[in-house]
Amino acid sequence: MNSIDNNNPQPSNGGNVVSSAWERYAHSARLLESKEAEFADRLHVRQEQAKVHLERIYADVDYLKSEYQQERAQTKNALGTAKLDLDAAHRSAAEHCAQVNVKYEPGRTTETDVHRVPLVHEAEAARQLDLTFGVGINVRALAWVKPALAACCWILSSLGLGLLFKLLVPRALLANVVGVAISLVLGGLVTLGLVVFLMPAWKSIGSKLGSGRARQEVLKSGLLVTLVTVLVFVALAGLDAFSFLTMNASRAALNPALAMPVGIALLLGCVCSGIYVIGLAFSNFCLGYSESARKSIDGFIDTDKTGKVEAIKRTVPVKAAIDSLGHVKVIEERIRELETHLAKLKEDNDRETKALMSTRPEIPTELLPHEVQELKEMRERMNSDKVKYEAHAQSRA
Repeated sequence: MNSIDNNNPQPSNGGNVVSSAWERYAHSARLLESKEAEFADRLHVRQEQAKVHLERIYADVDYLKSEYQQERAQTKNALGTAKLDLDAAHRSAAEHCAQVNVKYEPGRTTETDVHRVPLVHEAEAARQLDLTFGVGINVRALAWVKPALAACCWILSSLGLGLLFKLLVPRALLANVVGVAISLVLGGLVTLGLVVFLMPAWKSIGSKLGSGRARQEVLKSGLLVTLVTVLVFVALAGLDAFSFLTMNASRAALNPALAMPVGIALLLGCVCSGIYVIGLAFSNFCLGYSESARKSIDGFIDTDKTGKVEAIKRTVPVKAAIDSLGHVKVIEERIRELETHLAKLKEDNDRETKALMSTRPEIPTELLPHEVQELKEMRERMNSDKVKYEAHAQSRA
């Protein structure tokens, strides 16, 4: 706070110039003093307003904290009750599951465990379905048999047809390249015919038998396919026998003792034909039967299982066990909701508290820049008026 310098009192005489200088100086000093008081009051008002705002923010924060603690306490109380209910539900579920011979494991035992019933054995299912060959033959073991038999049929048929039509020379089979090619084509056609007719036909017979079709129906289809297979077998056996006789003809011409008897040739032909004709027929019959038998057996087991499950679903102990498991799931879901709500309460409280605290005002301790500047200018004007007054006063002393 500024006041008029006591060392420079208002002059009692000295003329109008000194009096005017004194008046200007005194007026500047009074204005500066008034402005300093005004700005000090303004600073005090701003400080009081900031304190009121700060107190309001702290009150809001306390209110938020009180609400949060109250709702948190209620939620934790509900969570504790739910956990007690869950323990009781586990005990109830264990008792009810024990009544239906199911071991209860929290979090693992499901309705499927309660509905589990003893399944019919495959052999028993095959007996019930009256399947002639039971569950069938391992199909994987036959996977490599068919290609090998088809290759064998192709080679021997090509050899027999090549010799039959004079396309091949017995003592130099590979001498005529064109004849070899034509023989391979003819043998491939024979093999293709067997694959196209023989394999699907026998697979169809096996499928009918494996699916539990009437024996009479299967027998009628099987007789026709068997007749055709026998004819093919006889034809290929004769062709193979002709091949053996032709291949041995040159040796027999040189030494009749080495001549191959026709009976031996037919026997060898039957053996070779039996390998691929009967082998193809049997392997495809087994394949068709095994696939159909597997479907029939699986279907029988599933139907039997469904019937048993539907039967036990209507029993009171099973219904009670299922209800108890459902009650456990409901309480577990309730606990998850309460835990999520508890975490969200804390998150919301922290976020809102942070938002309120970020608006805290600073308590002002200094004047505003423009106020400081205004006081500076007024003080400089007062000092200037003082200097002028003292200069006039000293010059007239």
